[in-house]
Amino acid sequence: MGKPCDLEGKFAIVSGAVQGIGQSIAELLIRNRATVVSWDLKPVRAVGLRASIVDLTDPQSIREALADIGSDQRIDMQFPQADLPIMLRQRSGRIVRLGSLAGKEGLRGLAVCSAASAGVIAFTKVLSREVTPENVFLNCVAPGPIETNMIRSLGPDVVTRMIRDGPMGRLGQPEELANMVAWLCSEASCFNSGAVFYMSGCRARHRAAAAYCLTDAGPPEDRVPSTCPG
Repeated sequence: MGKPCDLEGKFAIVSGAVQGIGQSIAELLIRNRATVVSWDLKPVRAVGLRASIVDLTDPQSIREALADIGSDQRIDMQFPQADLPIMLRQRSGRIVRLGSLAGKEGLRGLAVCSAASAGVIAFTKVLSREVTPENVFLNCVAPGPIETNMIRSLGPDVVTRMIRDGPMGRLGQPEELANMVAWLCSEASCFNSGAVFYMSGCRARHRAAAAYCLTDAGPPEDRVPSTCPG
């Protein structure tokens, strides 16, 4: 088994590396000796980073970016998936998608964000069942509030409330999330696929489901609640 987060010789595509979480992921992968290509709508400048202007909503833009990489280049890591067929053909790869705690909890005032993140989480779980047999591991990291420009743009009152409501009393750092991503891409994480990792500073809540069991004898109104196993 390889050393944790030793990514020497690996090739990664990272989207959104111009700032925040994506930037931290790209920088950490480079420090762990991976070759990293950034796909973003804006130019990205960082030591050791190859940058391309790519519109991920435009299939033609993605095809052109893949052509720039070259058909002989293995793609070991994608954030999120840029071209899944390549990994399926080479029968290996790691894909990490970013969701949000909002997709699990459903946050008041963030209906669109919550619904979109829930879609990412569900998509991860379903697609992983299809590609894992081909040795392509797909996971999702769904963080709580992270110290980024996007979170700070919500205003000081909102941010203060976020910090106050979190058991750890602080925002998460992009570098902390990047460490999770790098681990998921390393040989140290060799039995994880289809998983959702809630990096929430103890915000994520897991409730036991309620089940109703019928007693061996008696009418339906004799149903009693019990903890659902599993």
